[in-house]
Amino acid sequence: MYLKVFKNVLNVKNRLRTCFKGQATVELMFSIMMFVSMLGTLIMVSLYLYMSNTLLTAAKEGARVASINQDLAATQGSTTYNDGVSAVQSWVQSFMQTSSGIVLPTSDVSVSGPTGTVGSRTVQVTVSYQFQDPLAIRTFMSELGGHGTSSGLDTYTLTNSATMRYEE
Repeated sequence: MYLKVFKNVLNVKNRLRTCFKGQATVELMFSIMMFVSMLGTLIMVSLYLYMSNTLLTAAKEGARVASINQDLAATQGSTTYNDGVSAVQSWVQSFMQTSSGIVLPTSDVSVSGPTGTVGSRTVQVTVSYQFQDPLAIRTFMSELGGHGTSSGLDTYTLTNSATMRYEE
């Protein structure tokens, strides 16, 4: 009788063992999918932070140039003032081109002339950029989840500004 029970227990163990064949492969695939998605997210966040830091540096450089540009002391809207704004914009565009290879349009660089009272006036430079995620992680996850195509999920607007005291 004990032998019969023992054979039944062995038979159940063998059936359970065959039931779990291929489980390691499935677990490995899930692990690889998680690793790849985490790696892609890490790359995207790193690029985002790099671009944000580059824009901040470009805004600081533009504010530094604007703080010593005497053309900005002219009345806003005058030819001299517009020449000063153009000089600052071209400086920021040149910086972005050499540091990261990105060509910024003039409309993405705004310069506000000296504001405040004489002796404590400040200039502000704001730089914007449409950051496109090269890996399209959010679009991929949205389509994977069955939500259809979702355009524009992987475009982020980065904006940084810097303010410096105007040298008079």
